[in-house]
Amino acid sequence: ITGSASEINDSFAANDAQTISGLGSEFVTLNDTTLDVSTLNTLDGNTSRTINAANVETLTGEAADLNTAYDSVGISGLGDAAVTITDTTISSTTLNTLDDNTEGTVDASNITSLDGSIDSATTALSSEGISGLGSVDVDLSDESLTSGELVLLDTKTDGEIDASSVTTLTGTAAASNAVIISEGIT
Repeated sequence: ITGSASEINDSFAANDAQTISGLGSEFVTLNDTTLDVSTLNTLDGNTSRTINAANVETLTGEAADLNTAYDSVGISGLGDAAVTITDTTISSTTLNTLDDNTEGTVDASNITSLDGSIDSATTALSSEGISGLGSVDVDLSDESLTSGELVLLDTKTDGEIDASSVTTLTGTAAASNAVIISEGIT
């Protein structure tokens, strides 16, 4: 079957309602160039065969749903699609997984808060494949850090860094002083 994901989903719904019959294990080729990932994941659930999504240039949705689509063995051709995330709060690990899943750019401009470890947050904020994180707030989960790690993270975002989970901070006097005087680290 070739067509848009929403049209093909409508056909499967008609099959379920028994107004048409015989659908369920068709190969699907999408002609959508822009697609909401929830529609794609619904289509993936409607057929037991492969969905060729090579025409999709932009995929939009929540990061977890986007990762589901990329992880599906039933969907092919998404490798270089640009991705727009609709989440406003996200785990840095989830964001990094999505970045690894696509060769296209991940537009993260809707994200206002990034949660996770300093390593994962720094990876996301340093990625050339992720755009739009310049002013994101970061909520760290680490209990022990070096002041140098915090100083580096502070250079990656104009947002605030919540380091209230940190109970042990080690490092040089200069780096520790930079953490103390930083207006971006709380």
